[in-house]
Amino acid sequence: MKPLSSFDLVHAWQIITTKGNEKFMDKRVKFDFEIEFTNGGGMQGQGFRLDIDGDTISDKDLADYLVKDMRLLMVGEVRILNKEIFTEKHKRQPVNNPSGPSSFIDLSHTISDGLVTYKGLPAPIICDYLSREQSREIYEARTEFQIAKIEMVSNTGTYVDCPFHRYQHGKDLSQVAIDSDEGFTFSALPPKFEGVGTFPVRAMAKLI
Repeated sequence: MKPLSSFDLVHAWQIITTKGNEKFMDKRVKFDFEIEFTNGGGMQGQGFRLDIDGDTISDKDLADYLVKDMRLLMVGEVRILNKEIFTEKHKRQPVNNPSGPSSFIDLSHTISDGLVTYKGLPAPIICDYLSREQSREIYEARTEFQIAKIEMVSNTGTYVDCPFHRYQHGKDLSQVAIDSDEGFTFSALPPKFEGVGTFPVRAMAKLI
């Protein structure tokens, strides 16, 4: 199977997230709630906002989420009031799709020693820089590890073409934002290499 090019990836992404199409725009819900406790008392909230997956969410799902997220005990009746669905960019993971199993599809190919992506381009070489046997001779007893060595051209496996690939003064990988206007989104997951235990990644921290 021919590895996917950057055009294939961007085209697939554009189909999934077509801008201007109401079906694919982020949805949020705004609502008030009243919670009664079986041992007396209660609590209320007004103008509560949450991200949702899809065009609607049931009152029961909202009630269940509130109880679980706030770790409430001895809950009696939960009433959802003045519910309103509106379009706005998501702030966090949708409450009715917390794990997001359908949010991402892994399109990447595993890069192994000798993999041919395009005929005429050299295949990657993946080997030991430091083998486990060699590490045992250098470090303390019962200490061993492997450091891999990778030699390959950048057009290997499933890859993305940054503007610098085509244009001398275009952005390279160090300049492209995580959520970029070029039409693709990066993750902190490294490429899938066979026989490699460590690999540098571009890591981001989310401030909350």
